[in-house]
Amino acid sequence: MRVPRAASALGLALAAVSAALLLSSTDDALEARQASSARGAPAADTGVITTGVATDLRPVAGVPAKCSQPVNVQPDVFPVQVGTVTAADGRKFPAPGPIQEGAMAPDIYNNCTGTGDNPNYASELKTVVIDEDGVEITGFIHADNYFELYVNGKFVARDSIPMTPFNSSVVRFKARYPMTYAIMGIDWETHLGLGMEYATWNIGDAGLIAYFSDGNGTHADWKAETFYIAPLDNPTCVRTTAAGREGAASSPSSPPVSTSARTSRCSSTASTV
Repeated sequence: MRVPRAASALGLALAAVSAALLLSSTDDALEARQASSARGAPAADTGVITTGVATDLRPVAGVPAKCSQPVNVQPDVFPVQVGTVTAADGRKFPAPGPIQEGAMAPDIYNNCTGTGDNPNYASELKTVVIDEDGVEITGFIHADNYFELYVNGKFVARDSIPMTPFNSSVVRFKARYPMTYAIMGIDWETHLGLGMEYATWNIGDAGLIAYFSDGNGTHADWKAETFYIAPLDNPTCVRTTAAGREGAASSPSSPPVSTSARTSRCSSTASTV
């Protein structure tokens, strides 16, 4: 479908969901599931279930080992890492998600590796050419915690700070209409594979706002497809609805008091697509 030329910006809540793909145009697979649901067909499977913490931990390329500016952050935020979770059938998945180690978007605000507001962001922008005969568009994105932007199927930029403290980003690209925006958003973890963060074992909450200079932005017409959900006490609660896979029926327990109280039974579910 053609993306509207004007739309209001709206924060998209991704609470208790570690990773999701936000789409501004038709997703054929999602529409097929919606049609199946409307016909009363059985729900699709809940995904591949893993239990316990991730292994093979490694830093995210290009992300500093700590903030270079004096800013108050949780002590276990750095180093920002990704890991691997393994299902019972041996399949492996990246946690909290697959990371495209391409160019980072310049920051409008960054008090971790910057001093706050960045008055020079316009001069730091480079236009990513997707279609030579397209229009040039500037986008402003704020993600809790991390995003990757794709336009017409091509990677544009990623967030420079995958965890906290929060930053705001700007991108610029050249593409033709009809135009599809796809944003992978991740509510990052510090207990990889468990969907929890910090020494206090918080269950995350997430959101994303994006607005583009042609008038497009995150709004009610966008679709969200979840591909990783954690923490889950009972992964069978995850179900497929007309809106896609979701974990609203699950009931994560209160944050545990120690690692050993949680890692042996906390699960996550990853999409097989």
